[in-house]
Amino acid sequence: GQPGQPGAAGDKPMTFMAAMREAIAGGTAFGTSRTPPPGRAERLGLSPVDPSASSSLAMPFGFVALGDDRRAEAELAGVTNGLGARMIEFRADEQVGARGDASGGWSSFRYHVAPAELGFLVPWLAIAVPRTPSPSQRLYPGRRGHDLATGNRKVDRSYCLYADDVAAARRVIEPAMSGWLASALTARIEGRPIVTIEASGGWALAAVQARG
Repeated sequence: GQPGQPGAAGDKPMTFMAAMREAIAGGTAFGTSRTPPPGRAERLGLSPVDPSASSSLAMPFGFVALGDDRRAEAELAGVTNGLGARMIEFRADEQVGARGDASGGWSSFRYHVAPAELGFLVPWLAIAVPRTPSPSQRLYPGRRGHDLATGNRKVDRSYCLYADDVAAARRVIEPAMSGWLASALTARIEGRPIVTIEASGGWALAAVQARG
């Protein structure tokens, strides 16, 4: 398909999901090190990124703007099937209560995040749980969620569609991707569901909550 046309959207997702499973194979717990776990770079054919050179938090995704403080750690980057790909351990911290309030504090939310180039353009959209399981964090705060019609009642009850242009987003995912979404969003990666699939410009991102 041509850039921006929904017909192109069905070409890459299965490879994308398989790569994410491979990336976090062997357990989802965060380690104490900020470097990638041994063997991950080799499995994915990606290379470690120097933290001082990382641009992942500047990518045009709403997800990487979560929280009051955020970090990208253990980052890998490279090219897969001719398209850019990354694997990131993403941490979003949120302040609870007012500063100086004795009952306040910080909550930390950790995710395995896999951004990948699509090779075509789509309007901004995210298909996400309104709030993650425990530890619980609201995703895309301030945005209104819309019904997701995939034909799978379990998925449609659990996920919402967020988009700047809802009609355009629906043209992208229906019907070309609705069947794939129903399958992907009921899948489990190391026992955890996908919390969001977000597309922005020529990139897509998937995220799974980490156990650590």
